[in-house]
Amino acid sequence: MGAKQSGEFGWGTTSMEVMEQYSGGDPTFLKGKTAIVTGGNKGLGLEVVKSFVNAGCRVILCSRSVAAGEKAVSEEVCEPGHGGYTVSEEDAKRLITVMQLDLSSLKSVDKFMEQIKADEVGVVDYLFLNAGVMSLPTRETTDAGFEMQIGVNHFGHVSLTDKLVRHLEKKQQFKKAPIRVVVVSSIAWSILGNMSKTNLHFDSSINDREYTPWRAYGQSKLANAMYQPALDSVLRQKHKGSAAVAALPGLVKTDLWQHTKMKINTWGGWFADLIYPKKDVPQGASSLLCAALDPSFEGDQHDQDVKQVDNCQPFAWKGSKRAKFLDKESTDQFYDTTMQSLARLSEGLGK
Repeated sequence: MGAKQSGEFGWGTTSMEVMEQYSGGDPTFLKGKTAIVTGGNKGLGLEVVKSFVNAGCRVILCSRSVAAGEKAVSEEVCEPGHGGYTVSEEDAKRLITVMQLDLSSLKSVDKFMEQIKADEVGVVDYLFLNAGVMSLPTRETTDAGFEMQIGVNHFGHVSLTDKLVRHLEKKQQFKKAPIRVVVVSSIAWSILGNMSKTNLHFDSSINDREYTPWRAYGQSKLANAMYQPALDSVLRQKHKGSAAVAALPGLVKTDLWQHTKMKINTWGGWFADLIYPKKDVPQGASSLLCAALDPSFEGDQHDQDVKQVDNCQPFAWKGSKRAKFLDKESTDQFYDTTMQSLARLSEGLGK
């Protein structure tokens, strides 16, 4: 049976089917390339790490715990795992670097960047903003005072991306190569997403905006979707081949559900699967790979209004009831607000 073509991709497409289509079966397709994957020690991020290393890419695997990242490499990357394929221990050791990164801490982002500089990383071809938390039962905050879900899923990633892009500019990245940033959002943005200009963090001292687990998650995924077009514009100004693309993985069997009634291997999870079947990890990761590898997303080649990938196909988000949040004025304003919030924190830390 021949490789699937991108037009045949859909709900059940796997990460390796996507890689085979874009690589043409070349096992060294990504040789000489470098990728950074946040949340790379489990779930979708780990499958992205594995599939990219399998294609010869150097990968920086970001994990809150270096030990957890190294364990994931030995137990998933070098074993058949979810996708039924392996990477040799030699290739894993040669191509994977595990680095500590906790996106709930802006100090951790700074330390990560110090290591990037110390390791003389000068070109990054792919950046996957994948790490995330979902549906925390009670309101928690990051070390910067952000509500935890938008703090990790959005602000931590924006801080990382901004610092990394500024570092890469100094290293002449954009004279050498474009960068493709995959912003992992969720279809939840188009269903649950709502944004408060005055109280993003559900702070009861500001008003009575009530925190609920799914309301906060929907807002954080909307924040991802709003960040993508603004970031895409920034990157295209630096290199016409650069792009930011949003990936919507769908419902996937990962431990992201651990705080919900639909967590894996529970009655609630089994019952939910009868109504809304979840994808396995390779199926969920496939949209991330399409967002990273599809050449039509480069710069101005693609309609800017559909730089979102759902079930490995462009997602026409303008039909959503939440589409008003993604008009250019709204996304530009939200990007500016985000950057101003991060700048104020940096000033407060004397940076």
